[in-house]
Amino acid sequence: MSTSDHHLHPNDNYTVIRTQSLKNIILLNLLSFVFVSLNMILNLLVISVIHERIPMQEPHLPDIAFDILPDHRHFLDIAEYVIVIQSFCISVLLFFHKHRSIILRRICIIMGIIYFFRALCLASTQLPLASKNYYCSPQLKNSSQYENITSLQFIEIIVSRVFYMSLGMGLSINGHHTFCGDYIFSGHTVILILTYLIQQEYLLPARRRTLTWKCVDIIQITMTVTSILCILIARGHYFIDIIIAYFVTTRIFWIYHTLCSFSAINVSAFVTSSIIFHNSLTPLLYSIVKINFESFESCLVVADICLS
Repeated sequence: MSTSDHHLHPNDNYTVIRTQSLKNIILLNLLSFVFVSLNMILNLLVISVIHERIPMQEPHLPDIAFDILPDHRHFLDIAEYVIVIQSFCISVLLFFHKHRSIILRRICIIMGIIYFFRALCLASTQLPLASKNYYCSPQLKNSSQYENITSLQFIEIIVSRVFYMSLGMGLSINGHHTFCGDYIFSGHTVILILTYLIQQEYLLPARRRTLTWKCVDIIQITMTVTSILCILIARGHYFIDIIIAYFVTTRIFWIYHTLCSFSAINVSAFVTSSIIFHNSLTPLLYSIVKINFESFESCLVVADICLS
């Protein structure tokens, strides 16, 4: 080996490592996006199938929230408009945040895990409609040609339902949420709780003790709680759907970020450590790039340092 190989300029090494780091970030973000997309499609697929299993003529189950709150169908629109506003706020946060790629990857992983669990809940048990005021598309079993439908035709119908629902982004205000049965686990509550938690975690955490931040926090809590009440008033979900969605969403979010906060966690695989246990961050965060020759040959290790 020539002498010049032993005396490479530090900037040359930095450029190579930075290029490798950028490729890894793009790959990890792509994998996390694919992960959440597949689980969302799985949810739509499950809803498309269980729509045929819903007992449309059965009365709704006894629910304490239904006994206390009035019944107004259009209150669901209020909750969905709040979801749109909160989602827009998250988009703005990601656009301006320095570590948007890390936050986006975390959001995708958390949502993917939650929606996978939701698909299991939807497929396991089907409940009667919480309200007769919602339009549900006709079931195939009530069709005169149901006995003549082949397996290939049934698959084509399910795929067309998935595509149709995906255009509405899971919101009734878009007019594409006409397949019923997505109870047990409220998707509306998942988005409301998750957007609130994300803003709590990443929106100016250094100013949490200021009066302005406390006012913003009160507004966020009020919007979230009011929206959940609107879902119950509109009979969009049973109360048990709200409870399950709250506990699953908060626990997965908190557990994930607790694991991220332990920078000393040892993981054997580089991909696992980068995707699942990326060190926690705050707005004042910088990255140091090191090469770990002992564990992995020429493996990129990123250590986050929080300047708080």
